[in-house]
Amino acid sequence: MQKKYWAKVPGPIPRDLGRRLKQGIELEDGIARADAFSIVQEHGQQALVEVVLHEGRKHVVRRMLEEAGHRVIDLARIEFGPVKLGRTKPGTVRALSLKEVGELYAAVKL
Repeated sequence: MQKKYWAKVPGPIPRDLGRRLKQGIELEDGIARADAFSIVQEHGQQALVEVVLHEGRKHVVRRMLEEAGHRVIDLARIEFGPVKLGRTKPGTVRALSLKEVGELYAAVKL
């Protein structure tokens, strides 16, 4: 299941960061690869980047970016498969709509 994250990191972002993340970053527990990468916004000495992964190892986005030389200032998962998390605060829950449940079942082919 793909997960989409927004990470705030110190800028500027080098042009090859997306390519490096997609090719794979060697971590202590194996190579981690991003499915997609984009720069959402760059402002002054900070940037907001979007990283899409299909795996869910512990702190994998934070570890990938830090291994690539970009300390993560802030990190938020914004989507989990077809479910958009919106402004859901950490530690809170919400009921899924019937449409979201159906999309999740379809995503895992059930």
